[in-house]
Amino acid sequence: MTPLTESATLKKLAFATGDTDQLQNGAPDAIRLEDATGTVDAMSHEGSVASAVEGVGACGIDAGSDDAIARCPNGVDSQNNDSDFMLSGPTPGAENACAF
Repeated sequence: MTPLTESATLKKLAFATGDTDQLQNGAPDAIRLEDATGTVDAMSHEGSVASAVEGVGACGIDAGSDDAIARCPNGVDSQNNDSDFMLSGPTPGAENACAF
């Protein structure tokens, strides 16, 4: 497993601004982080998005409006989204609340 840390090439996520939708909510959902060399990390849930699948496919999580999808353990990427993510409460600015 490879720990993910902030580096010169991996920084905090910033969304583009403009008059078009930047995010959508509806199955399937996905996020892919890229740097100048290509995809750094990707995750899809509520179904598979071909460009955002690691391992066996999408993680089997459908988060509600008060839930979050957390990487657990914190900062670890096994390249298998079904193993790397779990349903959790939101923890902005803090470590994920990983309870196994």
